[in-house]
Amino acid sequence: MQDWSKKILDLPLDKFFLVIACGLFLLSFDPLTYENGKFQIQLKYAPNPYLFIPGCALLTFLLYRFRDKKPRNAAPEKIRNGYRLKFRSSHSISVVTGKIENYIGSDHSAVVLPANTSFDDQCVRDDRSALGSFFLHHFPTGIDEIQRLIRTAGAKACGKLEESFNAAPPGFTILLDNLLGTAFRVIVTAVTTIDPDHGITADTLSLVSSVKQVFKLAAQHRISSLTMPVMGTGHGGLDFKTALSLILLQCMNSMLYEGFHQVREAEIIVYDPTNEKDATINRIVLAFQSMTQI
Repeated sequence: MQDWSKKILDLPLDKFFLVIACGLFLLSFDPLTYENGKFQIQLKYAPNPYLFIPGCALLTFLLYRFRDKKPRNAAPEKIRNGYRLKFRSSHSISVVTGKIENYIGSDHSAVVLPANTSFDDQCVRDDRSALGSFFLHHFPTGIDEIQRLIRTAGAKACGKLEESFNAAPPGFTILLDNLLGTAFRVIVTAVTTIDPDHGITADTLSLVSSVKQVFKLAAQHRISSLTMPVMGTGHGGLDFKTALSLILLQCMNSMLYEGFHQVREAEIIVYDPTNEKDATINRIVLAFQSMTQI
């Protein structure tokens, strides 16, 4: 069997029928004639209806089938310290190892930090937390003022006086713009709650709600790039694999399907000084990319 015919037969079914449809459509115009001992290529003005009608019908059917097929997302791109996933060529999510305090920022970007629902977070003084490590690194002498600003902004956003403010709903999110006169735009979101019996806790619903509210607030303030840690996995106690998977999924949904497309980039920072999470990150990213092809 000729190589060209084998290639046609090996095509996926939709493409195979597309070849047939195009062939019927072209042959209906009788493009090849033999006159005076020579072959001539010339299309007739009036097509043969016995070939033209089936060809058009098959083409119409295939175009109808193809109309809702979304372009496949590109495979994860290996970048320094992690991976980048691209969607629709205009949006991307990166998962990289590093430290949240190394965030530099720009005019249209913001860093996302987790807090508890009271917005009176002692983690601001704890360098083992994302909130504390960021503020202690960039504002070592301004911790008291930052803690007051977070509390005041949380109460104001809830429509309450600071003295009467107890707690916001899980997922509640605030923006600290140009913090202490710097160019930093900091988004603080209430991922964790304080349980009298169990201490600081986080759950999957509060995590998803926080990510969604972060994107909503970012879109309102024309922020196109976000950098965030794997929230909820520190004092909140969420499983790392679960948290990273949920953040990836909600970032994509917020960008593409929930109206917050103004945010075009999200970077998820994984703190992993011993590189013990490399294999887990690899599996999650590849599994996520495969899932988004469905």
